[in-house]
Formats: sequence, structure tokens, C-alpha cells
Amino acid sequence: MRKKQSIARRGWAILGLLAVFLLGMGQPVYAKPDWSESAPYIHFVNYHYVGNGVAGGARDVIMEYSPDANGIFQISVLEGTSSNCYIYQIRQDGLYELAHFDTYSDVEDKRTTDAAKDDKQALILPADLTVGKVYYTGYDKSVKNTVVANPMTYVINGKRYENTVKVSRELPNGTIYLYYAPKAGLIAVEDQAGNPEFVLTETYGNVANTR
Repeated sequence: MRKKQSIARRGWAILGLLAVFLLGMGQPVYAKPDWSESAPYIHFVNYHYVGNGVAGGARDVIMEYSPDANGIFQISVLEGTSSNCYIYQIRQDGLYELAHFDTYSDVEDKRTTDAAKDDKQALILPADLTVGKVYYTGYDKSVKNTVVANPMTYVINGKRYENTVKVSRELPNGTIYLYYAPKAGLIAVEDQAGNPEFVLTETYGNVANTR
């Protein structure tokens, strides 16, 4: 019950988070590498996704702590009654996940925890997104990804995205497709048949201390 209440409170806290990031002008400015225009979750404070089919529901991704001088930032992912925390780092060669926390209810800076500093890390998206590029995600590097189109035009819900990157991901229950667009990041996930599983519908608040 306490967890549900905490998640509900965090929904109301989005406006507060927006205010914090709008006031982030006093923080050191982090210069993102050129490749990161299509990287997920680094451009806005809040990404709102709508799910379809079996997945259903909605998903909110909230940047709780923006990139520091080393490009390390923290996001939370809210889906249904669950809340998870992820620590990411933007590097010259790609976006990496440094740690994740499955039981997470109250906003707390976890960027300097032992879990975020150990040697375990997972590639999320490489800087090299040329067609045919194969890369592996997951902490054990067991999930195969392939860049299958770049650039391409992607249209969803009447919105048109140019210069989109399409990536196939091989999972045990089938292949999914992920679409990344400049200045938006992850815009859609499709199943093997091309049916949308999650689609980006809204974004809120530019991250103030990046350029």
C-alpha cells in the first residue's frame, strides 16, 4: 500500500521535477557527444509512452538527476504499480547502463552507490549506428541487436519522424524492433509482426544543463 501511495505521489511530483530542471541553469553544462542525438531518455525530463496489445498500460520515464560532468544520469521508469531506477552514462562510444534497482519508491540519488561504480555495465545504444552494425546488450552481453535501417522515415499516430534508426533485438520469445529518432530518442517498440508495443506520445521539460 505504501509503495502504491508513493508512486501516486511521484505522479504529482512531475511538475516539481520540471521546475527543478528548469532551474538547473546553475549546474555545469554537459556537452553531449554528436552521436547522442538519437539516444534515449537524455533530452527531456519526462517521456510518456502508451502501450498496446498484451503489454498495455502506460510507461513514464523520468530523469531524476541530469548528466553530471562525466555524463552519468539517473532515470526512473513507472509502469502500472511498479517503479524501477536506472543509472546511465553517456560516453563517446555509446550509452551504457551502470546499475538498476528493481525495488525503488522514493526519489534518491543512486549515482554514487557501489552498484553504480562496479565493473558491471550494459551497452544500451552504440555510437556507431551504421546499417548492419551488430552489438550486444544486457549485463552478460547475451542479447543480439542489429541496426537494420538508418536513416528511415517512421510515421506513428500521425507524427512523422525523419532520420530514424531501426534496430532489431532478438529475444527468447521473438524479435522486436526499436526505433530511435533525433532529439527524441526511443519513439516506438514493435513486435515481430510490426505491431506497436509501446509508442512515445508526449514529452515534457527540456534538460537544462545539457547542450
